[in-house]
Amino acid sequence: MVTSGDFDLDGLQEFVIGRRDTTQLFVVSTWFENQRRATIELDSSPVALCSGDFDGDGRFEIAVARATACVDLLASDKALNFSLTRSLSVLAPASDLDVQAVGSHQALVVASMLCVQVFDLAATNVPTIVRPPALEAANQLESVRQQAIRNGFNAPGITAREREVLTLALQGMTARQIGARLFIADRTVETHLAHAYGKLGVRSRFELIARISDGEKLGPVA
Repeated sequence: MVTSGDFDLDGLQEFVIGRRDTTQLFVVSTWFENQRRATIELDSSPVALCSGDFDGDGRFEIAVARATACVDLLASDKALNFSLTRSLSVLAPASDLDVQAVGSHQALVVASMLCVQVFDLAATNVPTIVRPPALEAANQLESVRQQAIRNGFNAPGITAREREVLTLALQGMTARQIGARLFIADRTVETHLAHAYGKLGVRSRFELIARISDGEKLGPVA
């Protein structure tokens, strides 16, 4: 991994190189000659790097993501002696870092498997959190499934097998996958689902999810 910036304010770019299998970052002045100018010692190995003027003070900082849920910001003096300026707590270990322009300054973007956080450090220390739509949908589906399991699908006449099939259907499994899991035929799975949907007053798993999400009472339509 590599990032660059004029860290010593001499008008020339420096390159900072890191690897996941070492706790050192190497600062070089010429990429092709790999002339080392400084070494930065870290407490643990980095997983991602980027750089920018994140707090708007005119000085470039290095953002270093660790395997733990934190991102460290390092700044340099004119002799390329780097020191920690602040540590940012993030919601999950970062998988990547990036820079986003916000007006005339830059914000730090921290991406993880959980969400994307944007730290506008020139304005506030409170990050904006952007959750991927696919993740939001998955979280909502899991919430619906857990709610349905807790209330036992809340309809009279639902058998233990129908409840089992419904639970797997709400996980997004197909009839074939459910049949393979329960060692029954695909057609039997479809029959169980049809009977269960009728008792719950819905026509499909999508209608079932929608009604549970809306808090509607389940049961046969009068």
